[in-house]
Amino acid sequence: MNRNIYQMKKILFLLIGAGFLLGLSSCKKDGNGNLNINMKLQYQGEPLVMFEDYAYPDGRTINFSRFSMYMTDLTLGDQLLSDIDFYNLSNSHASLEDANKGYTLSFTDLPEGTYETLSFGEGLTPDLNAMTPDQFDSDHPLAKSSEHWFSWASYIFTKAEGNIDMNNDGVDKETAFALHLGADNAYRYFTFTKDINIEKDETTEVDLIIDLYYLFDGEDRIYPIDENPQIHSLNQMEAVDELSNNIENVFYLN
Repeated sequence: MNRNIYQMKKILFLLIGAGFLLGLSSCKKDGNGNLNINMKLQYQGEPLVMFEDYAYPDGRTINFSRFSMYMTDLTLGDQLLSDIDFYNLSNSHASLEDANKGYTLSFTDLPEGTYETLSFGEGLTPDLNAMTPDQFDSDHPLAKSSEHWFSWASYIFTKAEGNIDMNNDGVDKETAFALHLGADNAYRYFTFTKDINIEKDETTEVDLIIDLYYLFDGEDRIYPIDENPQIHSLNQMEAVDELSNNIENVFYLN
């Protein structure tokens, strides 16, 4: 009889202990932290400031007045941060101080842990690119009619604009360039491998560098900007393809 009572008490204590541990487990909350992705324009590794002079890969003088792009499926590990957005980095790079800070994307309440990849699409996937601005509410990134070519049935994925001393006389940057990339084959997807640690109640900083020198300095040749300083028609798809291939070497993480 005493032995049975002892066994019953033992089982009771085990059940109480298990319930206590379960209660602790159910009350415990995973920690959350924050992530800032600082998008920074550069030119040959130096901060890019709008309207400041730089050297085109062949030595001519160039400056920039605009850089903008669509970004899709921005993902940290398996955490989708943003499905689609449009970023114009021009104003955020109006001075050297601004360029050093970059354009910051802030994401909060991310589960703490170490994430090994950061991925995104530069441009739009074919299904998104088949849409038109009138299909969206006015505050949606794809509602921007100024970022859509109706004649191409495509959004403009990337805009790089500025001026260049085309005749290389050293007097004036007399030629405006407007390199607008779009159409399905201009879409590029990037995955960067880097340990990104999200800690509870802390903000992690990551720099996404966009070095526009490599938009022009391709693996095989320098982009012939004399031939296509402005891209606005379907018969310029070879230039779009070349610049889209070059853009694969423009992005990297710090």
